[in-house]
Amino acid sequence: MAEVEFRLLEQMAKNKIRVVKDLADKANVHQNVLYSVLNGHKKSLRFETIAKLCVALDCEVGELIEIKRK
Repeated sequence: MAEVEFRLLEQMAKNKIRVVKDLADKANVHQNVLYSVLNGHKKSLRFETIAKLCVALDCEVGELIEIKRK
């Protein structure tokens, strides 16, 4: 079984984004989606949302999402 881990905080720090609302505005994603990801409540995202976050954070998908094998 594998576990998906979103590395959102790390990418925010790398881009000097300290407030979730700032990232939400930059990526044009609702901040509640980002809070759900950060709190571990959301286990999936649409490809469109992932693409928006990667563009806003100037990163690749593999830098944002990590697959941990158990």
